[in-house]
Amino acid sequence: MPGGNVEIGESLEEAVRREFLEETGIVIRPIGITGVYYNATKHVLTVVFNAEYVSGDIKIQPEEILEARYIQLDELNIDQFITRPQQKSRTLDAMKGKCFVPYETWEVSPTYNLLSRLHNVQ
Repeated sequence: MPGGNVEIGESLEEAVRREFLEETGIVIRPIGITGVYYNATKHVLTVVFNAEYVSGDIKIQPEEILEARYIQLDELNIDQFITRPQQKSRTLDAMKGKCFVPYETWEVSPTYNLLSRLHNVQ
């Protein structure tokens, strides 16, 4: 699954788009957050997004991934494709989730300016 870090000056939403494009060659539009997870060992906060396909074809980035393809996941076959327990639980949460967590990007200088808002649009 694509992932990465937020760069300085970049919003979380922009980072999701950039990382997904870099790793897959596909342009997406984030539409909401399906979960927030914390790795207490590495002190890493992970935010999982649901997104819509916009354009592009899968392009394998050899320095990033070994294989990429579309698959139809469900609770019966997920163990064939996702072996790490934390990835499995995050994926199941996203698949089952009807509730999205709103996400906003604000600029606060000198006035309050809402740059973007993601929320459940389905």
